[in-house]
Amino acid sequence: MERLKATQTIVDGSLRETKAHGTEGFPIGVYLDDFADFENGYICWHWHEEVQLTMIIEGAFTCQVETNEIPLQEGDIAFINSGRMHQIRPCRLAQGKLYSFIWRGELIGGNRNSDIYQEVSHQSLTEICPV
Repeated sequence: MERLKATQTIVDGSLRETKAHGTEGFPIGVYLDDFADFENGYICWHWHEEVQLTMIIEGAFTCQVETNEIPLQEGDIAFINSGRMHQIRPCRLAQGKLYSFIWRGELIGGNRNSDIYQEVSHQSLTEICPV
């Protein structure tokens, strides 16, 4: 599995992220984000169809999901649901590292008509789990 490195978040006019996450053969994107490498020192507002699980490995962050502002620190895990507008900012600009796993909901929930997919797709709040 190749870990990808990002330096910016490219979006379209609706702020939808334009990057494809994963491939048909491996439908999950795995990213090690070092905020020192990011063009603006943070991940700007965007959204994507895929769900996202982010684990903080170094530093402290503020994750904004729509109108919710969530503090994150080393060891915290955040779940961001499909279609939710979000951004992640380190508390100290351009400092901190995290892993993000981004995948299509069907990978776990089955097809869009399954009970699991329907239940998870209706959740709107980001969950934070200390490890």
